[in-house]
Amino acid sequence: MNDKAKEENKRDYITFDLSLKALAKLDPKKLFKLLTNHFVKSVLPTEYQNLELRLDYVVELDNDDILHIEFQSINDPQMHIRMLNYFAVLKREFEDRNIIQIVLYIGDEKMNMKDTVTNYNMSYSFKLIDIRDLPKEELINSDSSADLIFAFLTRIVQDEALQ
Repeated sequence: MNDKAKEENKRDYITFDLSLKALAKLDPKKLFKLLTNHFVKSVLPTEYQNLELRLDYVVELDNDDILHIEFQSINDPQMHIRMLNYFAVLKREFEDRNIIQIVLYIGDEKMNMKDTVTNYNMSYSFKLIDIRDLPKEELINSDSSADLIFAFLTRIVQDEALQ
């Protein structure tokens, strides 16, 4: 693939990721319940300008935990480092709260990213979930249109439940 094609491909992935962020703002209730076993209490800021970081989606759950979701459509070999950076920012902001982090993979290739960072006296990890592994029936049966779109993204187009 030449450089021009690679750049166009990268723009397509960025556009897709932005679409997923917008979709999450439509409140896919079942999706978040499936990911955390809790409902969203409130949506929180995702931009930290002093650090030039922009997180995909951050919410407060009904148990007061903070949920951070990154939507990923390609395998990023540095995802584990990015998530550690995001964790540090969130922990600084919400020091006394539990931080739950999930990378929700919605890519065509097999998911193969690292979900841990270890060092001499430190260990960090986050949840790495392929959307195809979520129970599609619960998303389909939701009253949220956003959940239905996420159900479609589980690659179940042929399933009778969508017909």
